[in-house]
Amino acid sequence: MSGTIVTVIKKTVKLLKTDSVTNQPIEGAQFKLRKYTATGTYTDDVGDKYNYVKDTSGNDIIATTGSDGYATIKDLSAGTYEFEEISNVIVDNSTYYNKDTFTTTDGDQRFVISESTTDSITKTATNELQTSVSVRKIWDDSNNANNLRPTSITVKLLADGVDTKKELTLSEATRWHGTFNDLPVYQAGSTTAIVYTIEEVNTDPNYTASVNGYEITNTLNTHSVSLTKKDVDTDENISGASFRLYRIDTPTEELIDTKTTSDGVVIFNNLVAGTYKIEETSAASNYLIDSVVYSSNDIALTVNGKSATFEITNAMADTIYINATNKKQEEETTTVTEETSTSADSATTAYETTTATEETSTSADSATTAYETTSTPKTSVQTGDSISYTVIVLLLASASIVIFSYKRKDNKLE
Repeated sequence: MSGTIVTVIKKTVKLLKTDSVTNQPIEGAQFKLRKYTATGTYTDDVGDKYNYVKDTSGNDIIATTGSDGYATIKDLSAGTYEFEEISNVIVDNSTYYNKDTFTTTDGDQRFVISESTTDSITKTATNELQTSVSVRKIWDDSNNANNLRPTSITVKLLADGVDTKKELTLSEATRWHGTFNDLPVYQAGSTTAIVYTIEEVNTDPNYTASVNGYEITNTLNTHSVSLTKKDVDTDENISGASFRLYRIDTPTEELIDTKTTSDGVVIFNNLVAGTYKIEETSAASNYLIDSVVYSSNDIALTVNGKSATFEITNAMADTIYINATNKKQEEETTTVTEETSTSADSATTAYETTTATEETSTSADSATTAYETTSTPKTSVQTGDSISYTVIVLLLASASIVIFSYKRKDNKLE
């Protein structure tokens, strides 16, 4: 009986995995082994077909590097092979070995097993230790109460202060989070670690950005308006005057607040950039509201009677000071001149005629009228007569004098 003797090649391959910078062994790297064949199920990047090497149970073999950096696969037959790293090696929360940076030191990812191959083949490969930078945006704007928050912001990454040209766009859709991935830990050709920092690009002018590590907090720019109310003559502070502040560059005039001076001062806080009107609505006691005068060394005012308008910009100081003065009401005095008889409380009535004379007593509480005539008075008056009577009534209670005069000339009473 004759036959062909088939030589079964059973070889072992080892893979040594090390850090590309420190040359330290990498533990925990996992690999599958591809075997190229024209009838392969899978196709690589260049169009070649392959299958994964399987164990006796029919499962893909997965080899894992130990603490010495080695992974071993045995009992390989002749053929062309290539290691495929299947997962990153996590070192800690921020650093890892990226499986996509796996490179063999001889520059050839594939290797061949044949009859001439020694019993064991060793391939050396390296990985670059990489890191990621997770960025978070925080908004300090009272939950966007003023509706000024932008829809998105851009963050750029710097390595040792140099722009890497890597950027992230954060928005409500990303929950204002994002991550820069696959960043080298070490400077090229060095074991010196790279320092990564972030910056916001073109921060919205209504906000101020501050960076703490990899968190960017955008704080809404707000201002305060402090108004001091003084007496125009004495320069003393006036309490009790009421002011209203409106924002007037909105579709409808918006009342911000109403405040009354305490120790002569009112302060309106948390004002964003915009155009405002301040108006005195109630003067302090004994002061004239129409006499209010506004002035400021910090801001341009347009005064219109009891109100003044002004514009706040983000470039202005945190607190803007306005002065207002009012004039005090003048006290009114009344002088009454009285012409009376020698009695302060009496009222004297005198009737004068051509045939009658009046005598008035000096009694303080009485009024006496005397009539003297040369003949009996008649009740009728001739046509064309001119009768003259003078009536003086002095009413001390109202401090007023009433004079009534009626004259009669060239006529006689019969």
